Amino acid sequence: MVEKERQYLENHITDLESEIEEIQIFYSDKKVITGVISENFMGKFFECKTIIDTVVNLDKKIKYSLEKAIEFTYSDEVVNEFNMIGKKGKKEFLAYYFIENAFYRTITAWDCLAQFYNSYFSVGKDKTKINYKTFFNNLNQDNQFSEPELVANIYSYLSESNDISGSGRWLGNHNYIKEYRNKVTHRNSPDIFSLSNFDINFKESPRFVLKRLIEDYHQAECFLKQIINYINEGFISQMN
Repeated sequence: MVEKERQYLENHITDLESEIEEIQIFYSDKKVITGVISENFMGKFFECKTIIDTVVNLDKKIKYSLEKAIEFTYSDEVVNEFNMIGKKGKKEFLAYYFIENAFYRTITAWDCLAQFYNSYFSVGKDKTKINYKTFFNNLNQDNQFSEPELVANIYSYLSESNDISGSGRWLGNHNYIKEYRNKVTHRNSPDIFSLSNFDINFKESPRFVLKRLIEDYHQAECFLKQIINYINEGFISQMN
């Protein structure tokens, strides 16, 4: 069972860079244009390319953290000795360490999804003030923007209620991830047992947390690939 569980998570970690097409613009002697600041087509192309490059870089860091998290989460020490009120051993500490690394960057990946849509479809929101959930909520209520089905699917996922009864992907992963991240940021660490006036907290197994995290990032990645491929197809059609 443990090995099957681990394999399930490993199968959800794919290489984003290998699944998207890199588009380049050339000028004389096949030299590549590396950047443009402009309000025209070229400006929008490099604006989106910057976000794509950011996502690819982010993806590599998330994948490294997830792979290390799997390594330590499924070590004999954590699988056999985890205790929700006990002190952490070294491998349990490292499992949580890499899980939390991936948590923060996964939220950033969702931000990038909103930045893609805002830039390519010229929504006009200030990129420094975009909250991805509010952004897609507002778009979902205004069907005048492009790709309404994609927007509806994104918002529906972000709004899922919690349900961990199934054997496949659990529901409500994203809201769980946000709450976990907020607890790390604003309250006591969720991987520490606490019974006090400050907080009552029982540690959740790294296996439980990691499944929710990997499934959430996998979904973010699916949406990212979808919108990146859409953007690339749009630029290719304009260049031909």
